[in-house]
Amino acid sequence: MATLSTLEPQVAARIEEDAANPVFWSKEFELYSALQEAQCDLLLLVGRPDLTVSVPFDIVPNTWLQAVPAGIFALTNVQGPATEVWKIRLQDMDYGLVSGPDWEQDIGDTIQKWWPLGFGKFGVWPSVAQPQTVLLTGIASPITGLWPYDGTESVVFHGEDFDALEKYAASYCRLKESGQESEEGYKLYQEYLQRAARITQLEDRRDPFLFSGSIGASITANPTKMR
Repeated sequence: MATLSTLEPQVAARIEEDAANPVFWSKEFELYSALQEAQCDLLLLVGRPDLTVSVPFDIVPNTWLQAVPAGIFALTNVQGPATEVWKIRLQDMDYGLVSGPDWEQDIGDTIQKWWPLGFGKFGVWPSVAQPQTVLLTGIASPITGLWPYDGTESVVFHGEDFDALEKYAASYCRLKESGQESEEGYKLYQEYLQRAARITQLEDRRDPFLFSGSIGASITANPTKMR
């Protein structure tokens, strides 16, 4: 599997930096960080790879606000002790008036609803008086290490997508400059967005096909609409 150090020389070449001994941009603090941000952004735009991860999580008692654990990029499901917890929006709690305007103070035996709050937090209702273990399921984070990165972090995308990651990272780095260099960065970012749109189209055309590990044949789940 490719790592950040695999893509870094190509990013350095795009911004006319010495890959072996960078001078203007820091390999550790800027180039690797740009590539990690590129992975997160491309994952949001394309929605793939949709590698899921499930981890047990102890609901913090006496508060509705909870922190998404490390390793989960986007939380998608919460499984309670007996059944799946109903996913809603924070707006639903305010408009639905489940228990009045002070629902933040509600305490119960088990949580019944949950809602996402950005990527790092989520809310639950009602709060619990004692710690309660649930199973959180979500999209696995492309970033597994701590900042600053050393280049050994994995690249979760296919090789044909590396060009998009490199363009985003080069655009990210060019923001450090101004004038014509910054304008060139905007052009690279537009090329990156076009590439992301194309990747989405290709992945959408692959989705209707399910592959059986036992016989290696493809089964059409939905008809292909475009050729």
